[in-house]
Amino acid sequence: MSATRDRILATSRQLWNERGFADVTVAEIAARVGISTGNLSYHFPTKRELVEAVWDEAERRHLEVAITWRPETVLADLPVWIRSLCRVMWEYRFLYRDGVQLVATAPALLRRGRETVVQVGREQLRACLATLADSGHLRTDADQLAPVATNCWIVLRYWIDFLVEARDVRRIEREDVAELVAQFAALVHPHLTPAAWRNLQANLDAQPSGEFRTPGAARHAATGRGQHR
Repeated sequence: MSATRDRILATSRQLWNERGFADVTVAEIAARVGISTGNLSYHFPTKRELVEAVWDEAERRHLEVAITWRPETVLADLPVWIRSLCRVMWEYRFLYRDGVQLVATAPALLRRGRETVVQVGREQLRACLATLADSGHLRTDADQLAPVATNCWIVLRYWIDFLVEARDVRRIEREDVAELVAQFAALVHPHLTPAAWRNLQANLDAQPSGEFRTPGAARHAATGRGQHR
């Protein structure tokens, strides 16, 4: 991948995040990158192809966040996973915020989003709750896990939309991430055993709210093997 192509993708994402997908032209992107529109068109002949390439990046980042939940680490990995997912969604927030505009230009993204980001995210939550149940951390009947997972996904998926719409947030801060984790914790709290809740709370307190680490890093931090994202 060429350096120019990388700059085009990064600049497109930045401008679309700041001003909205429909309000930024290809010519403006080229000017910000410092190239001609012809040079940009060499890499991306249409705006549709450009936004699809940005989507490819976002999709890859989402899939990188996905993990295999393990009984012995699920309570430590859960807060890290939420924060990591929140970071990716914020970095590509125009994809969630400007859905109607995107579908008009690149209708295939709606189907792709359902098949990858949404499906993987919901499956991750269901797997997490199932692992919690198998580990004896839940006191909820198995038939209630699916609606709990759906409610948790709704909070995670639309948290950024809420921040932008209700509070006019322009930059995600540590307290915004901490509040998302708190909202999620409030949803699962009634379903956790008292011991599991205390364990989860301890993991939440041990991890700075603005720190995004790869899921699994928490259990390696003491040995220096944890990696920051």
